[in-house]
Amino acid sequence: MVGAGITFHWSSQRNRNHPLAVSGTSRWDTNKVVALILRSHTAVLADSVEALGSVAWKKACSVPVERECRGGLCASCLEPLDPIEDGKRHVGFCSEHCRKQAEKIRYVRQAIRDGRSTDPLTALVISSNMITFLAFDLAYTRSRLSNELRQEVLTQNDDRRVSCNKQPATEVDHIDGGSIELSNLRGLCRRCHVLKARGEIPDDLTRDGTGTIDTSEQSQELRQLWRLVLRSRQPLDEAPEWRDLRERATEYADTRFGWITQQILCDQPVCQAHDGIHWRTEWPRYRRACREWAKERAAAGS
Repeated sequence: MVGAGITFHWSSQRNRNHPLAVSGTSRWDTNKVVALILRSHTAVLADSVEALGSVAWKKACSVPVERECRGGLCASCLEPLDPIEDGKRHVGFCSEHCRKQAEKIRYVRQAIRDGRSTDPLTALVISSNMITFLAFDLAYTRSRLSNELRQEVLTQNDDRRVSCNKQPATEVDHIDGGSIELSNLRGLCRRCHVLKARGEIPDDLTRDGTGTIDTSEQSQELRQLWRLVLRSRQPLDEAPEWRDLRERATEYADTRFGWITQQILCDQPVCQAHDGIHWRTEWPRYRRACREWAKERAAAGS
């Protein structure tokens, strides 16, 4: 018994000893169960999500709870964290991939609310870069270029972009793959960089570098609806294309990109890392909480 009127229903003999393993077919209200878990700051085990199912888990995490740091959960995808891995450069996230995707989600959320998405170039960047990356489950996790190398690349060709020799070069482009050798880098203006012809997707942009991408029909349909919305040049919810996107995102809420699209469109995102307004101030507190959680779990396991 965890609280008044709420009992866990064990899904299998294997999970019987895991205090948070809840069956997705339980007759209990799993949303309330998980909300109670989140409020109590109880450690979350991987088997908890496995038993509920990833989709049911995310739905359950959508139940409004106090704005507290959810120790043990990725700040972006809500998957359980590994206390051994947590504390490295992607502290608070299950991977650097997730951390980078959260940055794009925050950017898109803000841009469609402050009007930037109605600017043609910004809309193009969001469509071809942000949304495309999120739809295919990609993330730019390559090492940052040093300031010295960046300046060396941009000052080549008399500070002009190599494609037309007219506009100033403002961005560094990897010609082929992720190598940061000088011979693989060139300077482009932002528009040329966005419009650059893309070849095969490099493995280092995929999750865990496995080369796997999301090509599901649902994700690609949502991607197309995003393109139509951004081409309309209309503010959020002021064009029928926005309604169509919302309806399809709701229909595909049990898919990875459907859930992400809902997080972008909703007023209050479930994940703190998707909230561009508060994340900058909340991040230090969240990072401390995650490190403390990892330290406690490591001590308990030793």
